[in-house]
Amino acid sequence: MIAAHYLTVPDVMAVQGALCSRYGARPGVRNLPLLRDTLAGLKEGGHTDLTAQAAALFACLAFDRPFFDGHARVAFAATDVFLRINGYRVGRNPQSLLADLTRMTRDPGGARLVDPWLRGLVSPADSSAHSS
Repeated sequence: MIAAHYLTVPDVMAVQGALCSRYGARPGVRNLPLLRDTLAGLKEGGHTDLTAQAAALFACLAFDRPFFDGHARVAFAATDVFLRINGYRVGRNPQSLLADLTRMTRDPGGARLVDPWLRGLVSPADSSAHSS
């Protein structure tokens, strides 16, 4: 198991609620067991590193759709929080991130794109290197 700090179900539900309130989407969990399994699977899923865990979190939230609405936004926000609480950051400007997220979530095979995409963007939070 990778030594990391993990988000809880209430953490992710709070992210979803806040984003839905801000952007006018429908709040709430459609499939609570799926959300629980997603978060538990990060700890037990045999992922090779923290970025693989972050990619799995993003893919599950965006493509398995445990919420009623806001899947891509919640997926990115939860992944960003997960990385930040573990000392990493996503180095990309918001416009590029939005274009990438839109492309991936509209691609039928988009889940397979998440890990290599994140690997190109994630760096230690104290790193001075920035991607754009």
